[in-house]
Amino acid sequence: MSEFSNEYPTHDPDWVQEMHANHYLQSWSKQGSKPPVITGAEGSWFWDSTGKRYLDFQSQLVNANLGHQHPKIVQAIKDQADKLCYIGPAMGSDVRSELAALMTEITPEPITSTFFTTGGSAANELAIRLARHYTGRSKIIARYRSYHGATGGTLSLTGDPRHHLTRGDMPGVVRMLDPYCYRCPMGHTDSANCPVSQGARILKNF
Repeated sequence: MSEFSNEYPTHDPDWVQEMHANHYLQSWSKQGSKPPVITGAEGSWFWDSTGKRYLDFQSQLVNANLGHQHPKIVQAIKDQADKLCYIGPAMGSDVRSELAALMTEITPEPITSTFFTTGGSAANELAIRLARHYTGRSKIIARYRSYHGATGGTLSLTGDPRHHLTRGDMPGVVRMLDPYCYRCPMGHTDSANCPVSQGARILKNF
């Protein structure tokens, strides 16, 4: 097979795993793993090349909340792809304006505009910039046990210790403990008497 052939054996799970392990950089994970090869999904379930079924408690990355292969979503994607796959943000689009109008109906006053992003990291980056611009303040409070994204600013907020390898060092970030009553980081058993669970007391120090 030529090095540049496009006739790859994508139907072969072993080949898919090999390419995943050797040529795909996977975020937030040890590299070189050979994961299950997912071949289909429907509703709350997905399955791999061996036929094993998985109940998707996480909705993948919490973004398949309406279920896998929802027929209305699939049809909407097909209809839009047939009409227009992409148009820049500075140009008018019927579906973008429709979504903006729908957002206006459910957001409280005085919020009347929406900024659309391509994912959670970008949304959090924008939220940081907007908050700093609006308040004139720079300090951002984040939890030690948290995940906010994989861009420079959101890595700085993320409490997951793996972020330290990527130099998430945006200035102005301070951290507080989690009000986690199940395994209180301070060892308290009564949340009413725990300063961590009563977060406002800790926030006063910031």
